[in-house]
Amino acid sequence: MTSYDKYIANTRFCNDTTVASTSGNYIYYGAFNRISESFKAEKDPIFQCANTEKTYGGEYDLKVGLITADEVQYAGERGFVDSNYFYMAHKSSWFWTASPYTFSSYAYVFGVSTFEGLMDTTGVSSEDDVRPTVNLKTDTLYTTGNGTKSNPYIINK
Repeated sequence: MTSYDKYIANTRFCNDTTVASTSGNYIYYGAFNRISESFKAEKDPIFQCANTEKTYGGEYDLKVGLITADEVQYAGERGFVDSNYFYMAHKSSWFWTASPYTFSSYAYVFGVSTFEGLMDTTGVSSEDDVRPTVNLKTDTLYTTGNGTKSNPYIINK
């Protein structure tokens, strides 16, 4: 990616760790209500972060971040629903998002099965992939493509 460094913007990445609810020993974080209930209550994913402190959650100024569960929803996956048509579904593994799901004595994050296109929870002790995200500078041009899986944008170098 170093050959593309001049096109990548240093922008804010968010990790929403606000507490959405608790139940017994479990703590459910901000994305939980948006993601796990999205197919029932039509709650929309967000790109904004309610927790702005630079601790475990909050916003960070970086060139590369991890994809969030909200961003996976914006990309077409609706949470806990098999989506074989989902463009990130292409091989038999999982990838983590930056969005925590719940915590009791064990930590979970939202993850996506890239075989099924299913977003569900996965333990942080599992050996799963990650999907980095970058934001391009506003003056970045592309030469071809329409942004689909079969015809991705090609950056004008």
